[in-house]
Amino acid sequence: RGITNAERGLPLKLAHPLIEAASLEEDPAMRDRWANLLCSSLTSADADLHRSFVEVLRTLTPIQAQILDQVYSLPFDEALPNGVFASDLPERAPIVREGDSTDNPPPPRASVKVAISALVRFNLLRPQLTWNGSEHFGSVNVTEFGRAFVAAVSDRSPTPHTADIGGTT
Repeated sequence: RGITNAERGLPLKLAHPLIEAASLEEDPAMRDRWANLLCSSLTSADADLHRSFVEVLRTLTPIQAQILDQVYSLPFDEALPNGVFASDLPERAPIVREGDSTDNPPPPRASVKVAISALVRFNLLRPQLTWNGSEHFGSVNVTEFGRAFVAAVSDRSPTPHTADIGGTT
């Protein structure tokens, strides 16, 4: 990721926890996320938001990161209204389309349900809710916070809103 306007330094209350947490990371793919967060923090005007991203990334596991990559690689406006099927996560996540049966989609394996539960805690994803209010993990929904987080820690641009590319939402 290129840094074009990094004339201002990072505020110490962002730089210190970011560098400290990044220095403890052993997984190469997760280290790349820390590097991307550092770069995006240098080019963003919203240091407070990036401070919250440090706390989220500090707790993120590789499987949770894979789930986020898969879900947020989809067109955001298509995934937002109905969600994505979660049964095959982290390998794939088809968008729930109008007419798809969402009454009782099969949930993912247990380890993925636990990973999704942790992602829900940080508002990175939202699970499908049943009529009685309990969570069902057959499909999940994207969030604005999740979209911003994934954009900050990945080396790709976020998927645009339809309004961002000239349409309406």
